[in-house]
Amino acid sequence: MSLQWNRIGLAFLMALLLVSTAGAQEGVTDVNESDVNEVELAASDVDEQVKLEVDGEQIKAYISWLAQDELQGRKPLTEGYQKAADWAVEHFQQLGLQPAGENGTYLQDVPIERGFTYRVGTPELTVGDRSFLLEDGDFTPYDLCTPATQVEAEVVFVGYGISAPDKGLDEYADVNVAGKIVLALKGSPQQAEVPRLYFGPEIDENAPNEAWEEEAKEQAKIQLAYDQGAVAILLVDEEGEEEPEPRWWGPPRDVPELDTEDADRDFLAFSVKDRVLRAILKPDQQESVRGFERRLNLLRWDIRNKIPHSMATGMSAVVKGFDNVQEYSEELENNITHNVLAKMEGSDPELKNEYIILGGHMDHLGVRNGLVYNGADDNASGTAVVLEVARVLAEADYQPQRTIIFCCWGAEELGLIGSEYYTSHPCDGVTMDQVVTYFNMDMVGLGDGLEAVGAMNFPQIWEVITRDQDEDILKIVEPSTDGPGGSDYAGFISKGIEALGLMSTGGGGHPDYHQPEDDAEKMEAEILRKTGQFVLQGVLNLDRETDVDLIVENRQAIYEGIRLAVTKINPDLEDSDWDCVDLQGMTKDNIRGKIVTVEETPDKGLETGIRGLKSFEGDVEFLLEACDAWGAGRVDIKGSDGWWIDQGKLTEHGRYFLGMMENHDIVCNLVNPSPQLLREVLMATHQPFIVTGFYLLDPLTYDLINKRNVLLSVKFDPAKVDDCVERLEQAKVALGDTDNLVLYVTSMHDFDDAKKDLYLKLIEKGWTAEQIGNDRGLSRWNRDARGISGLNLNVLLPQ
Repeated sequence: MSLQWNRIGLAFLMALLLVSTAGAQEGVTDVNESDVNEVELAASDVDEQVKLEVDGEQIKAYISWLAQDELQGRKPLTEGYQKAADWAVEHFQQLGLQPAGENGTYLQDVPIERGFTYRVGTPELTVGDRSFLLEDGDFTPYDLCTPATQVEAEVVFVGYGISAPDKGLDEYADVNVAGKIVLALKGSPQQAEVPRLYFGPEIDENAPNEAWEEEAKEQAKIQLAYDQGAVAILLVDEEGEEEPEPRWWGPPRDVPELDTEDADRDFLAFSVKDRVLRAILKPDQQESVRGFERRLNLLRWDIRNKIPHSMATGMSAVVKGFDNVQEYSEELENNITHNVLAKMEGSDPELKNEYIILGGHMDHLGVRNGLVYNGADDNASGTAVVLEVARVLAEADYQPQRTIIFCCWGAEELGLIGSEYYTSHPCDGVTMDQVVTYFNMDMVGLGDGLEAVGAMNFPQIWEVITRDQDEDILKIVEPSTDGPGGSDYAGFISKGIEALGLMSTGGGGHPDYHQPEDDAEKMEAEILRKTGQFVLQGVLNLDRETDVDLIVENRQAIYEGIRLAVTKINPDLEDSDWDCVDLQGMTKDNIRGKIVTVEETPDKGLETGIRGLKSFEGDVEFLLEACDAWGAGRVDIKGSDGWWIDQGKLTEHGRYFLGMMENHDIVCNLVNPSPQLLREVLMATHQPFIVTGFYLLDPLTYDLINKRNVLLSVKFDPAKVDDCVERLEQAKVALGDTDNLVLYVTSMHDFDDAKKDLYLKLIEKGWTAEQIGNDRGLSRWNRDARGISGLNLNVLLPQ
């Protein structure tokens, strides 16, 4: 392979030249031009043996720096992320790479429109001498807790925490909670169950039961405790002994801001589990759990009957909130994060305006409930590969022909914000239509394989990328067509750019995905090396390529053709999306034998149809019962049966049958009808139906099809793409739009290539992506015109 000069090659050539010069000065025979050429050739031969290689351990070192606790999980907008961004800028500067951000800098401002709250520190809850843990799900702080707050006070139980004297219940009437911690049950007394008593007075199950709807809301209880002067409230979420997974994603979201009368007053609100309730209300160790539950059930029932049980518990608790709570929003003008961008500018006068881009997101989840989410695999690993490829190329003094851009994206975890902002607002003179290829690394630190999603979207570019790759690396790479994906390649791939979503596979997978255990020491140097080496060689190959056109013509349309979703409504296909039941030989009795009750069948929908009418012999009731039994929403009508259709004409019996179908939300699918039969059905029906096959019809028929929202199903034979395009063109002209057009696929042979070809040819004919993928008419046909559940005919809809 041909490799560019690196420092070793340059040093070798300089040494030879110095020797030659010294010899000439000492009277040695002068070196002629042919000798110089031989020296250059020798140096070139040596350089051929020098291969640029990444270092897996160096990549791990970068990961260790990015995934250290001091960066606090690199949450966008936070100090930890900014430290990481500054460090990446310094790295690129030290390598001598040029800035590729805004205004001659390495940074691109990226606005985050959706605000969020960021919490640092570990909340605590102690009752008496017993500590409860946030990570065990014992409690969860609400958003409205004031930061850096800790209170120690007596706990006062206030039942359900309701004060509604006008409704006969005021649980604060006989207790003073000022400066105290309030303990209250969630929900309403209305939900209290009748206590089970083995001995004792009878319980009136028909006691009056107030709704207390507003008073039972969590917000109302929290606000009331604050207004009564409490310093904290513990709301009991009773879910029994079986605890759910901890809520790592934060506190409950159904409680809005607290209406505070004193902005300087601290207040804490925790949702707690029932074991916290028992620690406070069951101090007697001799009381069994069952005995406590009986006592609590009686208490609940009394409150339901407007008998309060509020009381000082005699227990003291310590409640501590987060150390710091920071709001980020556009209103606060602190919502700008950054992409870090550097480049090696191309040297070729023309090719330098083509771009090879590689990137990975540098942000992660930050700190959640006191635990740092370091994000070593996700995605310090991808960022580190970018930094390492940049290091190797820079230290080799590589002079590219095309411009190579290195990207550390921000705010991927908030919704691919950084990369998608770049693809919509490229900076430093970059235009997306000149991007050759994008390599994205996301979670490449574990395993022994490497998937390359989207790599096969443009096979001619993939062939260039794979040239001269190490065999042991290439054999672990699994290329595929796909998109747009859930990582930072989405913004590129959706524009028709060859974009590779690289993620490591195999081994033990990614067990610590979005968990605080995703730490640097677990990363594997070998898969990091292979990933980096694959990307490095791919970049070199693309940079040197001059024979293959890397900016593919019509690439946007080609990509959308790859992703074209065609719902296969032909039941004759093996993998049809639309099943059909053949009732030939069936009777009412054996239909009932197959389906026990109609209630057990799915809702009537168009995914299931019934073939033919001959088996019904004109029996409308039999037809309706069969449709109910199979949950069918469609009946395929093909040819004459002597009852419904006779000699290609609709009979009176057939007109009655069509009316009954419409009354029961069963859709007629006319297969290859004559123009006369189609017109007769159009005149006899009031609801939309389906016509399978394409016909050159008169303007009046087309007008009726349009007005009635009838679906015209044009046959699509993958072996005859041009024929289908012609039919679609004729129908589009006749109907004036594409809302009523769907495809009827006749075969799955070479289907993927055929649908891509179909899409591209329609675009070349002047169709827009919206016309090809316009499902608005189909959705309207479903919801408004018929209201039948299950209609899914987004036949030409790119996903």
